[in-house]
Formats: sequence, C-alpha cells, structure tokens
Amino acid sequence: LHSGITKVEFYINEERIKIDTTYPYNYSWDTSEPSVTNGTYDLKIIAYDAAGNTTVDDDTSLIVDKDTTPPDNVNITEPDSGDTVSGTVTIEATAYDNKGVTNVIFYANGEEIGQDNSYPYSIEWDTKPLDNGLYNLKIVAYDAEGNSTPDDDTQVTVSNDKTPPTVEFINPTEGGATVTGDVN
Repeated sequence: LHSGITKVEFYINEERIKIDTTYPYNYSWDTSEPSVTNGTYDLKIIAYDAAGNTTVDDDTSLIVDKDTTPPDNVNITEPDSGDTVSGTVTIEATAYDNKGVTNVIFYANGEEIGQDNSYPYSIEWDTKPLDNGLYNLKIVAYDAEGNSTPDDDTQVTVSNDKTPPTVEFINPTEGGATVTGDVN
C-alpha cells in the first residue's frame, strides 16, 4: 500500500539518485548512457512515511553488460579493388559481430548508395548515370549497440560506354536509315 508514504529515495551503489514524492514512486535508469560502465550495481530504495518511519529494500543487484565490441571481419568482397565496372554492379560484403550485425551501409565517394540488414550483405549499384572514373567504395557495419566498423580500401573504375549512337541516311528518298552503336 502507498497510503501514508511521503517519499521514496532511490540509490545506486549508495549514491542517492532520485527522491520521488508521487505514487507510483519509480525511477527509470538508462544504462545505455556512456557514463554507465559495465559492472555490478547495488540498488536500494528507502520509503518514508509521515511519522518518519522508514523501510529499506537493499537486496537487489544489477549487472550491466553492454556490448562494446564493434563488428569485425568487415570487408567488401565484390567487386575487387582495382576492378573496372559498368552498368549495374552487385556490391557484396561480409561483416560479423559477437551479438549480431544489424545494418551495413554502402557508400561510393562518400555518398550513401544503399543499405542491407541481412547476411549476405549486398546492394545493386547503378553506375550508368555516373561519370566515368575512379570511385572509392566503403561500407560501415553496425551492431545493435551502435558499435561500428568501416571498410574503405576498395577502389574501382567506372567505365560505361558514353558514345552516342551514330545515324546515317542510306537512301534519303526512301526514308531508310542505318543506325550503329548501342541504341538502348
């Protein structure tokens, strides 16, 4: 019963962190904050009534075990660094984590080009509208705690045929024409 309770004090490792004077007397502790490190924490509450009587509950401990290990074995596996690519290219990657990779973000020259959240990680990259030249590919793998690991050592050359088709009349009086080159 909460009748007659005037306040409840909340403690973590003997440090008072909150006084609550309103029922249902609670405190929400965000253990994901950077200041909260891994370890065992002793929790205690003290309830006070109007007459000054107290009741203490100090037999609860909590273990904080945050995942601080970033993903590893993060690699772009296709295409290989140094490859020349054109058209739509599949970029494939691997990434592992002790508690699971939640997302892999793909970049070309610093611009995000896609994401994948399930293994095997891959996206389709349409290079046709891009200028021909060198492109630095990068991925960043994330786990559920937000730990991340990049891989940015893959450089490819985009080389799409940018030559427009040629058209030549073969018999202007009959309306015939010859088209050469890629007309798609």
